[in-house]
Amino acid sequence: MSEVFSEIKKTLTMPQVARHLGFEPNRAGFIKSPFQDERTASCKLYERSFYDFSTNTGGGLIRFTAAVLGLNNWQAACYLVDAFYLPYSVSGSKDNREQIRKREQERKRQEEKEQRFKAAWLQEVDRLKKWEEIFTRAIEWNAIPPMSDLWAYATMELQKVSYRLDVLCLIGNRREQEELLKEAGGVFEKTGI
Repeated sequence: MSEVFSEIKKTLTMPQVARHLGFEPNRAGFIKSPFQDERTASCKLYERSFYDFSTNTGGGLIRFTAAVLGLNNWQAACYLVDAFYLPYSVSGSKDNREQIRKREQERKRQEEKEQRFKAAWLQEVDRLKKWEEIFTRAIEWNAIPPMSDLWAYATMELQKVSYRLDVLCLIGNRREQEELLKEAGGVFEKTGI
């Protein structure tokens, strides 16, 4: 049992677990307390642990999962093994090679999906930066007559490109980024993420 706990703690990070449970850390690594209703984020996420300043509660990622889901530590560990497709046996028997193999395959699929997402993200950001430069030059260098239809079109397209870059790089969450990449087509759409 302690082997499973230590392997989970080595494999996962607190921000990963928190995101999976529906909490999005801010830039400083804080989330709103999962233990009480509050306006300001007071629960600090560290690499492998957390501390909730509003309730003076802290611990590791297994304890966090247990507290949020209302489970004991063993149930929380089993939940994390299943949720993140970790290749560990939680039944205690040596007979779970098939279950471990399936989890390992799923973990690899998830890693490949993440790699495809990153490649598509980079490709789309590069493409949008090129278009941003083209439209900016056309507008700022008076390459097209001001207030003409073409100028209005370039201005509108520049705004669209800037918004998409903001979603990808600044304000968008993962779901919004994935939707934008699917809408844009390219590598992301072809790989079926």
